[in-house]
Amino acid sequence: ERIAGELDALAEGFGGASVDAGLIRARMRLRQRDPAGAAELIAPLREQLPHHRELLAMDAAIAAAGFDETRSARLLDLFDGLAQGSPVARFEVGRTLAEARQYDEAIETLRGAAGGLENWSHPWIELGLVLIQSGRDDEAETVLERAVSLDPFNARAKNSLELVRGLKDFATVESEHFVVRYLPGIDALLASEMLPVLEQIHARVCADPEQIPGGIGHEPAQKTLIELMPSHRWFSVRITGMTRVHTMAAATGPVIAMESPQEGPEFTVGPFDWPRVIQHEYTHTVTLSRTRNRIPHWFTEAAAVFCEDGPRDERTWRLLARAFDTGTLFDLEEINTAFIRPKKPTDRGQAYAQGHWMYQFIVDRWGASAPVRLMDRYAAGENEASAFEAELGVSGAEFMDRFMEWAAADLRQAGLMLFEATPTIEEMLRADRREAENPEAVAADIGFVKRWRHEHPEQPQLAELALMLRLEELGSDQNARLDDETIGLLRDLAEMLPIAEQPHRLLARHFLAGTDPAGAIEHLAFLDAREQNSAVYAMELAGLYAGRGEMDQARKKAERAARIVPFDADVREFAARVALKIAVSGERSAFKDAERHILALTEIEPGIELHKRRLEQVRTLAAE
Repeated sequence: ERIAGELDALAEGFGGASVDAGLIRARMRLRQRDPAGAAELIAPLREQLPHHRELLAMDAAIAAAGFDETRSARLLDLFDGLAQGSPVARFEVGRTLAEARQYDEAIETLRGAAGGLENWSHPWIELGLVLIQSGRDDEAETVLERAVSLDPFNARAKNSLELVRGLKDFATVESEHFVVRYLPGIDALLASEMLPVLEQIHARVCADPEQIPGGIGHEPAQKTLIELMPSHRWFSVRITGMTRVHTMAAATGPVIAMESPQEGPEFTVGPFDWPRVIQHEYTHTVTLSRTRNRIPHWFTEAAAVFCEDGPRDERTWRLLARAFDTGTLFDLEEINTAFIRPKKPTDRGQAYAQGHWMYQFIVDRWGASAPVRLMDRYAAGENEASAFEAELGVSGAEFMDRFMEWAAADLRQAGLMLFEATPTIEEMLRADRREAENPEAVAADIGFVKRWRHEHPEQPQLAELALMLRLEELGSDQNARLDDETIGLLRDLAEMLPIAEQPHRLLARHFLAGTDPAGAIEHLAFLDAREQNSAVYAMELAGLYAGRGEMDQARKKAERAARIVPFDADVREFAARVALKIAVSGERSAFKDAERHILALTEIEPGIELHKRRLEQVRTLAAE
């Protein structure tokens, strides 16, 4: 926008409008998936300069982005009449279609542009990149070789060519709906374990939404390719052509790339809950398939977060509450921009969280099938405003008004917004100061808390303050075991602020340090459901369940731990022991789980002969 403004200022010196500024702004609108806004921006310029070739090319691209294929083709014909043989317009249309993930149409159009100017590299580069995103790697190699020969300094083309050549060394395993591609070595054990989990994810994501809320009610026509990348660099190049990107997994439609959940300098995240991550990304694959890649950015992200089936953590709840309190929740236009061009460090996180929140609102108010009905309208080329009017019966502004009312009620249930008759702590302090002989001496101390809690026992801010003051009072004397007063304050806060994590952490620690460790289970379960990067809670739960003889629960948590940290020998060892105990108790199918974990140990610690002997013993027992 700054550059466009400077171009406008220069053009004003000559008494005209800047075409380049108009083109920049139109391209910005297309990046924000707003073809209508882009068309509005260049309309005056098109009227003044109807035969301007770059404006004509941009107009054709805008029509393509709006899925008006007839108009786009007509404008391309008009361009050809003015500049016969020039590939400029087809390149503009092709790269716009690629950004909109209209892969087949983009490939066809870019192929037409690639031969137009013998030494012009841009169409070849864009064609190679879109072929990679659509999973057509063999075709991409030939195209990228040509691109690099024309422009050997283009990093995206060079990186991508290196990638497709390197992928030839990868192996694959397949199931009914997935192909997992991996580099032979340590990742082979994870790749084989992924398939049954992936099929469970497929069943959940593709389910009828009336049977499982959040189901998309659709199956992609082809198998989805899951690529298990051996480093962050490999993953980033797969997604963007460059060597760094802000996440560890992403979907381009038919392809999902994911960093291997390993520790080390080559990895940005380390261990993570890959089934939850893939469930998110596969939802993108399915929604993009159902809508022909025609879906608002916020809506596909909202559907994906909804389908994760994980509770919202405290940090995210507080982010939403702060945005609500400060009047900075996004409208339906701003939320799409926040994904692409965030203004604040919290914008992207808020866009994900608020989109999920709005999706929950749609399901709650209009039913579980409402989102997929909207998707079908997007697939037909309808814009968001039209789809909302047709399926929800509201305009965008009316939707936001109703959502705000619903969100306020949701925040009250979460303990993050007070009911109208309940005073805030600041209001309580003001009331005390009005009555005090020395107003400056009034403070939010223990006496203040006790007095006001007697009048408002369910005020969550007071419960937080009471706990904070109690923990400050205990100071360095604080240890794992807590006294009855502190336990009572923790339980009060957990009830009044059900999203709070601190009470569960402290109560779990308290019970684990005492004579009744099973008392920690409910608190560890709360924390584990929200944990995505550590197996600590899952392992603790598995041990507690095993100690109580609840072996099925122990197995579930041990398996969860092994998925988060699949290359941790201690976790595999424990999971194998749990499976063996279940197997010798009569459930012989558990021998397969024990074998799988011990086989993993032979790969993780290949120098330990004991693992190999145990593997032989388990196989012998399973065969009896």
